[in-house]
Amino acid sequence: MPRLTRTLSVLITGLFWVAPVALAAAPLTLEAALHQAAAAHPDLTVQRRQLAVAETERIRAGFWLPDNPTVQGFYGPGGDSDLGVSVSQQFEIANQRGARLQIAEAVIGQAGADTAAFRQNALADVKGAFFDVLYWQERQSLAAASVTVTAELDRIARKRLAAQDIAAVDATQATMALEGAKARQVDIASQLQVSRVGLARLLGMSDSPDLAVTGTLPPGIQPPAASDAVSQAMAHRADLRALEAQLVQMQGQQALSQREIVPDPTLTLSYGRRATTKGNPGANVASDSGSTVQIGVSLPIPVVNYRQAELARNASERAVIEARQAALRTRIVQQVGEALASWQWRLPAAKTYAAMVPALQRTLTLLRAAYREGQIELQRVLLAQDQLIQNQTALLDVQRQLRQGDVSLDRALGRLDIDNKETP
Repeated sequence: MPRLTRTLSVLITGLFWVAPVALAAAPLTLEAALHQAAAAHPDLTVQRRQLAVAETERIRAGFWLPDNPTVQGFYGPGGDSDLGVSVSQQFEIANQRGARLQIAEAVIGQAGADTAAFRQNALADVKGAFFDVLYWQERQSLAAASVTVTAELDRIARKRLAAQDIAAVDATQATMALEGAKARQVDIASQLQVSRVGLARLLGMSDSPDLAVTGTLPPGIQPPAASDAVSQAMAHRADLRALEAQLVQMQGQQALSQREIVPDPTLTLSYGRRATTKGNPGANVASDSGSTVQIGVSLPIPVVNYRQAELARNASERAVIEARQAALRTRIVQQVGEALASWQWRLPAAKTYAAMVPALQRTLTLLRAAYREGQIELQRVLLAQDQLIQNQTALLDVQRQLRQGDVSLDRALGRLDIDNKETP
């Protein structure tokens, strides 16, 4: 029985030790972050609901009759009693419904394009925030490695000081270097936490103390050629599609104004009954009763064309939209060129810094071993460590800038979407 108790105790203890590992959140990939943002981004939820509101325009535009029928009734007591009822209905004969449907579809198309444009920019923000977190994670790893190396140098310095191999000032210098490395580590940890909060907000998360991401900071693909990039942008930019939908909407509005010049007839169907009484009206002796059924058509005469102002306004607004399209196309070409240039300018620097890292690491390793053996002074090791840290930090900075250029290219091309995404 005691053996069984000890066995259960070991199993329960093992479960308590394993549970935290099982519950730990896995690092977030870029693809998972984009999908989570597309589903939970609060502003994207607003955009989708606005699109649902725009889709109701199709229902209203699809009615065959412009108005409900009008019913009138009358009754007149007295010597001659009249009783009647009439029904009137207005009809459209110039296919105004087709123009209204065209406008409704354009409104829905514009709302969909606006939502897609907002989603493209929102996902670009998520991608930028994702790589900001990844950047500070890499910086945190560098800071931790620097603290490890500096702590080793501090231990060696204290050991050599105890052996009276170095002066006290050298040991103090090693301690100061260690404290400086720890201070930089704390500062980088705070920057990492700020970046995590920014990414969590875009992902619709309320808390993010342990939010971690996984991926590679340097971009994995080359940007397209300038001509191909401009073609992709013209095909994928949702804000350009939104302006095209606005143009179709104005065309439909102009067609509707032209068709409304044609007068709409009103058809009236009436029924009446007349009864004439004889003798004393209080006797209610009816005679000469009869009923009538009439059909009438009324048609307004278009003496004055009240749609002229609307037609002129529609033409002016159409010209404004066409000018906006031309301006946006010019701006797209500029944005694509700037994003490609930013990428091309920083790529050689990234290659240079990356090529220097192995040599600096080997130099630091050799100098640490030499200092451990008492062959060199501490200052040479600290100088080599500073050079390595500065080079690695510069490399991460350039890689971060390349990723920012990649995000700018995503915005310019309009390629980053949940249905059309490129996540290198």
